[in-house]
Amino acid sequence: MSVPLRFQGEELGRLDVAGGDDVRALEQIALQAGAALAAAHRAAALQHSRLQLVTTREEERRRITRDLHDGLGPVLAGIGFTADAARNALEQDPRRALTLIGEIRAQVGEAGQSVRHLVRGLRPPELAQLGIVKAVEQTALGLRMEVSIDADGVAELGAAVEVAAYHVVREALTNAARHASAAHCAVRLRRCGGTLEIEVADDGTGIPERTGPGIGLTSMRERVEELDGAFSIGAGPRGGTVVRAVIPVQEREDW
Repeated sequence: MSVPLRFQGEELGRLDVAGGDDVRALEQIALQAGAALAAAHRAAALQHSRLQLVTTREEERRRITRDLHDGLGPVLAGIGFTADAARNALEQDPRRALTLIGEIRAQVGEAGQSVRHLVRGLRPPELAQLGIVKAVEQTALGLRMEVSIDADGVAELGAAVEVAAYHVVREALTNAARHASAAHCAVRLRRCGGTLEIEVADDGTGIPERTGPGIGLTSMRERVEELDGAFSIGAGPRGGTVVRAVIPVQEREDW
């Protein structure tokens, strides 16, 4: 005898029993087993999500550490050495001291570039300066296709949600322009109650049937799912590709 294991209308498996003819008793057991199996699946999914979040965070810390050690650290050390040399030459060789001060100025500029690189890795500066709608518009200006944007209720998003949404839209637009030869792309950002709904639909060539998920697609999915959101990508009703994401909205945080 075999009965399905269901939870909230979804079939999760089947319960097979050799012999026995008490269908009602078996269905009651299957009902409890279905709920237990669903709870186990959710616990495993939550654990996987937490592991992904920790891994992503540690990779980001490693990147920042490497950038500080290999980029900004040597530049600052060089500024210190050059400043010492300029001080030593100040009385005996003023012209040399002036040359060294010029080198210090150039090194300070290089340090500024390193800092901007670190900041951009943490949060795209266009988001802080323009907000998500204007930042998306700026991204669209650099692409050879028409982009329409429909946004509602996105002015007060939490920082994590805003960054994730921006990365999803930017990656979807870039893929549509570079890989799908799209002529038009429609972006929809809409806050509905406690969620932010994201949709990017293009009129391009679509997704090749045997193409595996690349780094960009994986990154979009991970950014959404680590915020307990849902992500999907598929063919549009009239061709092209549609990227969708739904992210729980957090309270706005100051950066």
